[in-house]
Amino acid sequence: MGRFRGVELDGLRLHGERLLLRPWAPHDAGRVAEVMQDRSMHRFLTLPDPYTAADAAHFVGEVTRSPRAEGSGLECAVVEQSSG
Repeated sequence: MGRFRGVELDGLRLHGERLLLRPWAPHDAGRVAEVMQDRSMHRFLTLPDPYTAADAAHFVGEVTRSPRAEGSGLECAVVEQSSG
């Protein structure tokens, strides 16, 4: 399990009044794939083109897990508290 300055990152969730920052989960892949269909995303991010459901599954299932596990990053899904 990844630790940063004594804090376990693996399951860390950060709560605010409006937002929740939480680890990415497999069920997020569909929404990620949907959002990444917006062509403007390609201006700011290095993405596969076309961005597929398999790319999204790889992102939420593998890419976002390594930094937490190594204690070197805290990739988070940003979730609006009121709507989920």
